[in-house]
Amino acid sequence: MDRNAQFERVQRMFHYGASKDADGMERTLKEIIEGCEDLADLYGICYFFGVYGGKALRELHGKENETEGFFTIRPEELAGKDVGVVFAYRFVTACANDDPETALALFNAAYEAPEEETGMSISALSAYVTNLATQVSDKKKAEAER
Repeated sequence: MDRNAQFERVQRMFHYGASKDADGMERTLKEIIEGCEDLADLYGICYFFGVYGGKALRELHGKENETEGFFTIRPEELAGKDVGVVFAYRFVTACANDDPETALALFNAAYEAPEEETGMSISALSAYVTNLATQVSDKKKAEAER
């Protein structure tokens, strides 16, 4: 895997997400996945998304470090959500809680699911993390304007 090319793709994907360009985001996510040589590469990309999303959760909710409480998901937050969104919320929460074992178990379950569900899960993860990053950016802009 060409890590520099992957990094550029990830940056481009986040840019498309922040610009609300869903087609560009999905197209770039496909390039990212195609740039993975094996399962370990794919997990590395997903784990990067999860850690980045966990950092965003801490910034949004005032938990500046990993020891300042745990993130949880209430069942009603997942009610009616598709399998991809459920995966994304749980995966980012595991990463925010510095729980790589749970993150790996979630990834493995998503990967072993039918191909369509795997794709939905990775797509939802990238969308959720992009949304969180955009919220952090908006929050920082609002704070700077005060």
